[in-house]
Amino acid sequence: EACYDWERWVKIVRENQKDCVIFGSLGATEFVDVRWVGNELGKAADNCYATIDASSLETETGPELFCGKKDGERFIPAECDMSIRPGWFYHEEQDALVKTPVELTKYWFTSFGRNCGILLNIPPDKRGLFCERDIESLKQWNERINDIFKENLLKDIDLSGLPNDFVIDYKFDTPQKINCVRLEEDIAFGQRINDFKVETLSNDEWKTVCDDKVIGNCYARYFDTVKTEAIRISGKADCKPVMKFVGAFYADESYFVESFENDEIFDLTKLPSAKIINNKTELE
Repeated sequence: EACYDWERWVKIVRENQKDCVIFGSLGATEFVDVRWVGNELGKAADNCYATIDASSLETETGPELFCGKKDGERFIPAECDMSIRPGWFYHEEQDALVKTPVELTKYWFTSFGRNCGILLNIPPDKRGLFCERDIESLKQWNERINDIFKENLLKDIDLSGLPNDFVIDYKFDTPQKINCVRLEEDIAFGQRINDFKVETLSNDEWKTVCDDKVIGNCYARYFDTVKTEAIRISGKADCKPVMKFVGAFYADESYFVESFENDEIFDLTKLPSAKIINNKTELE
Protein backbone atom coordinates (compact mmCIF):
# COMPACT_ATOMS: atom_id res chain seq x y z
CA GLU A 1 0.00 0.00 0.00
CA ALA A 2 1.32 3.44 -0.93
CA CYS A 3 1.85 5.87 1.92
CA TYR A 4 -0.32 8.97 1.94
CA ASP A 5 -0.68 11.82 4.41
CA TRP A 6 -4.41 11.16 4.85
CA GLU A 7 -4.80 13.44 7.85
CA ARG A 8 -3.49 16.51 6.02
CA TRP A 9 -5.39 15.64 2.85
CA VAL A 10 -8.67 15.31 4.74
CA LYS A 11 -8.02 18.54 6.63
CA ILE A 12 -7.76 20.42 3.31
CA VAL A 13 -10.99 18.83 2.03
CA ARG A 14 -12.91 19.62 5.22
CA GLU A 15 -11.71 23.21 5.29
CA ASN A 16 -12.65 23.92 1.68
CA GLN A 17 -15.70 21.70 1.15
CA LYS A 18 -17.01 20.69 4.55
CA ASP A 19 -19.98 18.70 3.20
CA CYS A 20 -17.85 16.60 0.84
CA VAL A 21 -18.41 12.86 1.29
CA ILE A 22 -15.13 10.96 1.56
CA PHE A 23 -14.95 7.41 0.21
CA GLY A 24 -12.15 5.02 1.08
CA SER A 25 -10.69 2.17 3.12
CA LEU A 26 -7.32 0.72 4.15
CA GLY A 27 -5.10 3.56 5.46
CA ALA A 28 -7.85 6.16 5.00
CA THR A 29 -10.37 4.28 7.15
CA GLU A 30 -10.16 6.73 10.06
CA PHE A 31 -11.49 9.56 7.88
CA VAL A 32 -14.04 8.01 5.50
CA ASP A 33 -17.79 8.67 5.37
CA VAL A 34 -18.84 5.91 2.94
CA ARG A 35 -17.40 2.50 2.10
CA TRP A 36 -17.02 0.27 -0.94
CA VAL A 37 -19.71 -2.42 -1.10
CA GLY A 38 -17.17 -5.06 -2.13
CA ASN A 39 -18.14 -5.49 -5.80
CA GLU A 40 -18.64 -3.48 -8.99
CA LEU A 41 -21.99 -5.01 -9.88
CA GLY A 42 -24.15 -2.31 -8.30
CA LYS A 43 -25.50 -4.73 -5.69
CA ALA A 44 -25.55 -4.74 -1.90
CA ALA A 45 -26.68 -7.56 0.35
CA ASP A 46 -30.44 -7.92 0.79
CA ASN A 47 -29.86 -6.65 4.33
CA CYS A 48 -27.00 -4.15 4.31
CA TYR A 49 -26.23 -2.41 7.60
CA ALA A 50 -24.79 1.10 7.46
CA THR A 51 -22.72 0.27 10.54
CA ILE A 52 -19.45 -1.67 10.33
CA ASP A 53 -16.27 -2.25 12.33
CA ALA A 54 -13.27 -0.17 11.27
CA SER A 55 -11.13 -3.33 11.04
CA SER A 56 -13.27 -4.55 8.13
CA LEU A 57 -12.34 -1.45 6.11
CA GLU A 58 -8.70 -1.53 7.15
CA THR A 59 -8.40 -5.02 5.66
CA GLU A 60 -11.18 -4.67 3.01
CA THR A 61 -12.95 -7.78 4.28
CA GLY A 62 -15.38 -8.58 1.43
CA PRO A 63 -18.38 -10.13 3.22
CA GLU A 64 -18.50 -7.36 5.84
CA LEU A 65 -18.22 -4.62 3.20
CA PHE A 66 -21.16 -6.27 1.42
CA CYS A 67 -23.39 -6.69 4.48
CA GLY A 68 -22.11 -4.28 7.10
CA LYS A 69 -22.50 -5.32 10.72
CA LYS A 70 -25.37 -4.89 13.14
CA ASP A 71 -24.13 -2.67 15.98
CA GLY A 72 -20.83 -2.06 14.17
CA GLU A 73 -18.59 0.50 15.82
CA ARG A 74 -18.88 3.12 13.03
CA PHE A 75 -21.66 4.47 10.82
CA ILE A 76 -20.19 4.14 7.31
CA PRO A 77 -22.88 3.23 4.76
CA ALA A 78 -21.96 1.36 1.59
CA GLU A 79 -21.78 2.90 -1.87
CA CYS A 80 -22.66 0.67 -4.86
CA ASP A 81 -20.52 1.39 -7.89
CA MET A 82 -21.32 0.18 -11.39
CA SER A 83 -20.73 1.35 -14.96
CA ILE A 84 -23.48 2.06 -17.45
CA ARG A 85 -21.26 0.23 -19.97
CA PRO A 86 -19.37 -3.09 -19.85
CA GLY A 87 -16.24 -1.24 -18.67
CA TRP A 88 -15.23 2.05 -17.09
CA PHE A 89 -14.20 3.82 -20.32
CA TYR A 90 -15.94 4.65 -23.58
CA HIS A 91 -15.60 2.29 -26.55
CA GLU A 92 -17.65 2.90 -29.68
CA GLU A 93 -18.15 -0.83 -30.28
CA GLN A 94 -20.02 -0.99 -26.95
CA ASP A 95 -22.65 1.63 -27.86
CA ALA A 96 -25.28 -1.11 -28.18
CA LEU A 97 -24.29 -2.62 -24.81
CA VAL A 98 -25.28 0.36 -22.66
CA LYS A 99 -27.37 -0.75 -19.69
CA THR A 100 -31.06 -0.51 -20.42
CA PRO A 101 -33.64 1.40 -18.36
CA VAL A 102 -34.75 -1.98 -16.94
CA GLU A 103 -31.20 -2.81 -15.80
CA LEU A 104 -30.77 0.66 -14.29
CA THR A 105 -34.11 0.41 -12.51
CA LYS A 106 -33.06 -2.91 -10.98
CA TYR A 107 -29.75 -1.26 -10.03
CA TRP A 108 -31.65 1.43 -8.10
CA PHE A 109 -33.46 -1.26 -6.12
CA THR A 110 -30.28 -3.28 -5.39
CA SER A 111 -28.34 -0.21 -4.23
CA PHE A 112 -30.35 2.75 -2.94
CA GLY A 113 -33.26 0.41 -2.20
CA ARG A 114 -30.92 -1.61 0.02
CA ASN A 115 -29.81 1.25 2.27
CA CYS A 116 -26.80 2.27 0.14
CA GLY A 117 -25.55 5.12 -1.99
CA ILE A 118 -25.34 5.07 -5.78
CA LEU A 119 -22.15 5.61 -7.80
CA LEU A 120 -22.91 5.11 -11.50
CA ASN A 121 -20.01 5.53 -13.92
CA ILE A 122 -20.92 7.31 -17.19
CA PRO A 123 -17.78 7.67 -19.35
CA PRO A 124 -17.49 10.56 -21.83
CA ASP A 125 -16.94 9.68 -25.48
CA LYS A 126 -14.14 10.92 -27.77
CA ARG A 127 -15.86 14.32 -28.02
CA GLY A 128 -15.73 14.74 -24.26
CA LEU A 129 -19.53 14.36 -24.15
CA PHE A 130 -21.88 11.65 -22.95
CA CYS A 131 -23.00 9.35 -25.75
CA GLU A 132 -26.61 9.85 -26.90
CA ARG A 133 -27.37 6.20 -26.15
CA ASP A 134 -26.26 6.64 -22.53
CA ILE A 135 -28.26 9.84 -22.17
CA GLU A 136 -31.45 8.26 -23.50
CA SER A 137 -31.12 5.29 -21.13
CA LEU A 138 -30.59 7.64 -18.18
CA LYS A 139 -33.61 9.75 -19.10
CA GLN A 140 -35.87 6.71 -19.32
CA TRP A 141 -34.48 5.41 -16.02
CA ASN A 142 -35.30 8.69 -14.30
CA GLU A 143 -38.81 8.70 -15.77
CA ARG A 144 -39.43 5.14 -14.57
CA ILE A 145 -38.26 5.73 -11.02
CA ASN A 146 -40.40 8.87 -10.78
CA ASP A 147 -43.39 7.01 -12.19
CA ILE A 148 -42.99 4.00 -9.88
CA PHE A 149 -43.22 6.20 -6.78
CA LYS A 150 -45.68 8.73 -8.20
CA GLU A 151 -48.73 7.61 -6.20
CA ASN A 152 -48.45 6.30 -2.67
CA LEU A 153 -51.49 4.12 -1.94
CA LEU A 154 -50.99 4.54 1.81
CA LYS A 155 -52.57 7.87 2.68
CA ASP A 156 -52.15 9.93 5.87
CA ILE A 157 -50.43 7.33 8.06
CA ASP A 158 -49.38 8.58 11.50
CA LEU A 159 -45.82 7.37 12.13
CA SER A 160 -45.29 9.19 15.43
CA GLY A 161 -44.81 7.39 18.74
CA LEU A 162 -44.24 3.87 17.40
CA PRO A 163 -43.34 1.34 20.15
CA ASN A 164 -40.30 -0.96 19.97
CA ASP A 165 -42.54 -3.77 18.71
CA PHE A 166 -44.81 -2.03 16.23
CA VAL A 167 -47.66 -2.88 13.88
CA ILE A 168 -48.99 -0.51 11.22
CA ASP A 169 -52.30 -1.64 9.68
CA TYR A 170 -53.85 0.10 6.71
CA LYS A 171 -57.19 -0.91 5.17
CA PHE A 172 -58.05 0.21 1.64
CA ASP A 173 -61.53 1.46 0.78
CA THR A 174 -61.49 -0.91 -2.20
CA PRO A 175 -58.98 -3.70 -3.03
CA GLN A 176 -55.80 -2.35 -4.62
CA LYS A 177 -53.06 -3.84 -6.80
CA ILE A 178 -49.56 -3.39 -5.38
CA ASN A 179 -46.15 -4.70 -6.43
CA CYS A 180 -43.72 -2.38 -4.65
CA VAL A 181 -43.09 -1.06 -1.15
CA ARG A 182 -40.76 1.64 0.14
CA LEU A 183 -39.88 2.25 3.80
CA GLU A 184 -37.53 4.81 5.35
CA GLU A 185 -36.17 5.44 8.83
CA ASP A 186 -35.07 8.89 9.93
CA ILE A 187 -31.40 8.01 10.21
CA ALA A 188 -30.66 11.24 12.07
CA PHE A 189 -31.81 9.10 15.01
CA GLY A 190 -29.85 6.04 13.91
CA GLN A 191 -30.71 2.75 12.26
CA ARG A 192 -33.01 1.24 14.89
CA ILE A 193 -35.24 -1.39 13.24
CA ASN A 194 -33.69 -4.86 13.09
CA ASP A 195 -36.53 -7.11 12.00
CA PHE A 196 -39.72 -6.42 10.05
CA LYS A 197 -42.14 -7.77 7.48
CA VAL A 198 -44.82 -6.52 5.10
CA GLU A 199 -48.04 -8.49 4.63
CA THR A 200 -51.05 -8.14 2.34
CA LEU A 201 -54.61 -9.33 3.02
CA SER A 202 -56.72 -11.22 0.49
CA ASN A 203 -59.76 -13.40 1.20
CA ASP A 204 -59.17 -13.09 4.96
CA GLU A 205 -55.64 -14.50 4.60
CA TRP A 206 -52.45 -12.57 5.31
CA LYS A 207 -49.58 -13.17 2.89
CA THR A 208 -45.98 -12.05 3.53
CA VAL A 209 -44.48 -10.16 0.60
CA CYS A 210 -41.33 -8.87 2.37
CA ASP A 211 -39.49 -10.30 5.37
CA ASP A 212 -36.17 -8.58 6.15
CA LYS A 213 -34.03 -6.97 8.83
CA VAL A 214 -32.66 -3.65 7.53
CA ILE A 215 -34.64 -0.53 6.59
CA GLY A 216 -32.21 2.31 7.28
CA ASN A 217 -32.21 5.26 4.88
CA CYS A 218 -34.30 3.42 2.27
CA TYR A 219 -35.78 -0.04 1.86
CA ALA A 220 -37.48 -0.65 -1.50
CA ARG A 221 -38.62 -3.94 -3.01
CA TYR A 222 -40.72 -4.97 -5.99
CA PHE A 223 -42.55 -8.29 -6.19
CA ASP A 224 -45.27 -10.09 -8.14
CA THR A 225 -48.45 -8.02 -8.27
CA VAL A 226 -51.01 -8.82 -5.60
CA LYS A 227 -54.53 -7.49 -5.13
CA THR A 228 -55.04 -6.68 -1.49
CA GLU A 229 -57.69 -5.38 0.87
CA ALA A 230 -55.17 -4.21 3.48
CA ILE A 231 -51.48 -3.96 4.22
CA ARG A 232 -49.64 -4.61 7.49
CA ILE A 233 -46.11 -3.47 8.35
CA SER A 234 -44.75 -4.90 11.57
CA GLY A 235 -41.32 -4.91 13.13
CA LYS A 236 -39.02 -4.83 16.12
CA ALA A 237 -36.43 -2.25 17.13
CA ASP A 238 -33.79 -1.95 19.84
CA CYS A 239 -35.35 1.34 20.90
CA LYS A 240 -38.34 3.33 19.71
CA PRO A 241 -38.22 3.42 15.89
CA VAL A 242 -38.42 6.73 14.06
CA MET A 243 -40.02 6.08 10.69
CA LYS A 244 -39.92 8.87 8.09
CA PHE A 245 -41.90 7.25 5.28
CA VAL A 246 -43.97 4.17 4.42
CA GLY A 247 -45.40 3.58 0.97
CA ALA A 248 -47.05 0.96 -1.22
CA PHE A 249 -47.20 1.32 -4.99
CA TYR A 250 -48.42 -0.29 -8.17
CA ALA A 251 -45.78 0.07 -10.89
CA ASP A 252 -45.96 -0.75 -14.56
CA GLU A 253 -44.79 -4.37 -14.61
CA SER A 254 -42.83 -3.80 -17.84
CA TYR A 255 -40.41 -1.62 -15.88
CA PHE A 256 -38.86 -4.77 -14.44
CA VAL A 257 -38.95 -7.02 -17.52
CA GLU A 258 -36.40 -6.75 -20.32
CA SER A 259 -37.55 -6.61 -23.92
CA PHE A 260 -35.31 -6.95 -26.97
CA GLU A 261 -37.96 -6.33 -29.59
CA ASN A 262 -36.35 -3.12 -30.80
CA ASP A 263 -32.71 -3.88 -30.00
CA GLU A 264 -30.10 -5.95 -31.77
CA ILE A 265 -29.10 -8.98 -29.69
CA PHE A 266 -25.35 -9.43 -29.30
CA ASP A 267 -23.42 -12.65 -28.71
CA LEU A 268 -21.60 -11.80 -25.47
CA THR A 269 -19.30 -14.82 -25.89
CA LYS A 270 -17.60 -13.01 -28.81
CA LEU A 271 -16.58 -10.01 -26.74
CA PRO A 272 -12.82 -9.79 -25.96
CA SER A 273 -13.60 -9.83 -22.22
CA ALA A 274 -15.61 -13.08 -22.36
CA LYS A 275 -14.25 -16.23 -20.81
CA ILE A 276 -15.56 -19.65 -21.83
CA ILE A 277 -15.53 -22.62 -19.50
CA ASN A 278 -14.88 -25.33 -22.06
CA ASN A 279 -16.01 -28.31 -20.04
CA LYS A 280 -19.40 -26.69 -19.42
CA THR A 281 -19.66 -24.74 -22.70
CA GLU A 282 -21.12 -21.74 -20.91
CA LEU A 283 -20.18 -18.15 -20.40
CA GLU A 284 -18.48 -17.37 -17.11
